[in-house]
Amino acid sequence: MNVRSTTQQLAIRRVLESAGRPLCPSEILEDARREVPSLGQATVYRGIQRLLAREDIRRVKVPGLIDRYEWGAEHHHHHFLCRSCERLFELDACPGGLEKLAPKGFQAEDHDLLIKGLCPECRELES
Repeated sequence: MNVRSTTQQLAIRRVLESAGRPLCPSEILEDARREVPSLGQATVYRGIQRLLAREDIRRVKVPGLIDRYEWGAEHHHHHFLCRSCERLFELDACPGGLEKLAPKGFQAEDHDLLIKGLCPECRELES
């Protein structure tokens, strides 16, 4: 791996580590370009694949939208999707007890919860 690739990979990694929320590839590219202006979209996708293979990041699937990626995600949590800017935010809370919603005779093993609405910035813009 050459120095350029290492610099690009480190920029991608730093963006995801510091984001505090799941990012889509275009957000990763935009933020990482502040450090490496010549960074390209293909390099971001390769970086994402490397980090997924190493299990440093987790893919977050959002129905109807491009996948997002978040650093670590070692704890159970859910997400909030802003319907205006389509940014995804982490929620630390879980209502719990969702396994009882499974039909009789079924065994629930996991769940994902996505709350949709407006983030504070978009809420203010719509006011």
